[in-house]
Amino acid sequence: MPEALRERSPIVPPPDSRGADGRAAPAPRASLARGAYRRGTEGTHMNAVDLLEAQHREVEELFEELDDAGEGARKTKERLCREISDQLAVHAEIEEKIFYPESKQEDTEALLRESVEEHLSMKRVLTEILEGGTENEQFMARMKVLQEQVEHHVLEEEGELFPMVRKACSREELTEMGERMEKLAEELIEEGQPSSRIPDQTDRPAPI
Repeated sequence: MPEALRERSPIVPPPDSRGADGRAAPAPRASLARGAYRRGTEGTHMNAVDLLEAQHREVEELFEELDDAGEGARKTKERLCREISDQLAVHAEIEEKIFYPESKQEDTEALLRESVEEHLSMKRVLTEILEGGTENEQFMARMKVLQEQVEHHVLEEEGELFPMVRKACSREELTEMGERMEKLAEELIEEGQPSSRIPDQTDRPAPI
């Protein structure tokens, strides 16, 4: 990551960050999430919609952990913030690069345009969080705003968009799309710190 970005993103640790005992700090959950993308029978992949819904559940669990963190749990909050940020960055990119463009039809276009606007709003809040750090007095307020935006976005996708996509696409099409989305997600995770790209994506909504 460019040094300039690291300097203005206190949530993002340096690549050689270590714990107090000198051992490498635990990897964020996003780096471990690849196995969770394969929840079908052995050797199969999740279809595109199931993959996105699984990611929704993972982020919801992370927000619940953050809500339960104590007032003085600074390191826990930093870890959860990194994990939430990375998970959302990966999720947004696989939607914007693959799922949204390939789901675009006359009856879904309006929903998709609203979705990328919601992504843009979340990216702007995420940027404020990453740049401000957990010590900022607005940290938890911003995380709560982000959580509310994510919850609203999830409700609309799972309640409106996903049923339309399931109806329009065959099982084979959804499975093939899911494989490509999974592959891109793994690549983003392996590159490290997916959320480091978020501040450069706040000027305009992603094209669909």
